[in-house]
Amino acid sequence: MREVIDIQSARDNVPAVVFWSARIQTMLLVAVLVAEIALPATWPMIKQWMGSDAPKRLVWGTVLLGFVGLAPLAIERFRPGLITRIVSSEKVLAPLIVTSIIVIGGYVTWQYQAISGYQTMRPFCTELKGELANSDVEMAYFRNLPFDILFYLDSPEWIHSIQNAEGLNDFLSSRAETRVLIWRDEFHEELAGLLPEGMTIQPTLKERAYPWEEESKK
Repeated sequence: MREVIDIQSARDNVPAVVFWSARIQTMLLVAVLVAEIALPATWPMIKQWMGSDAPKRLVWGTVLLGFVGLAPLAIERFRPGLITRIVSSEKVLAPLIVTSIIVIGGYVTWQYQAISGYQTMRPFCTELKGELANSDVEMAYFRNLPFDILFYLDSPEWIHSIQNAEGLNDFLSSRAETRVLIWRDEFHEELAGLLPEGMTIQPTLKERAYPWEEESKK
C-alpha cells in the first residue's frame, strides 16, 4: 500500500510521460549501480575475458561509487521529500537528478582517469611525435582518417587521406625529408597491393592492442 501511495503522490502535477520516463531511467540507473556493486563477484570472469587485470582502486572504487549512487534513492525511500527539498525539484525527478550527477561525476572525475591508462591511441601518437620532432615531415593516412589521430597528433602540417593508388603514388613522390604513412592493420593487404612493384611495407611503429581488442582495428 505504501508503494501505491508513494507513486500516486509522486505523480501529482507531473505529466505521465515525465513520470514514467523518470521511473524507467531510475530503474536503469539502479541496474548500473547494482552492477558496479557486484563488480568484485563478476571481475574474475571479466578478467579472463580481457586477458588483463585492472587496478584494484578501479574495482573497489567502482563498488564505492555504486553505494554512494544508491544513497539518494534510499534516502528518498525512507525519508520521502528530503531530497526533493534539497534539490527543489519534482519528487519523481529529484532522486534521479542527484543519482545521475553522482554517476556521471564519478566517471568523469575519477573512473575515466583510471581507465585512461588503457588508452592506446594517445601513447602511439605521443611516441610518433617524439620520433618526428624537428623533421621535415609529410604525413598521410590510408583510407578514412580517424578524428582521434588528428586530435592527439595535433600536427601543424596537413595530414593527407589516401584513398587509391594515384594518391599513394603522389605521396610517395613527395620531396619531404620524412614521409609517414599511417594505416590500420585491416587495410595492410590492400595497401601492399597498391605499392609500386618491388616496394614492401614494414611498420616501424605500431599501436598497442590489448587482448580484448581487435588487432585489425589498430
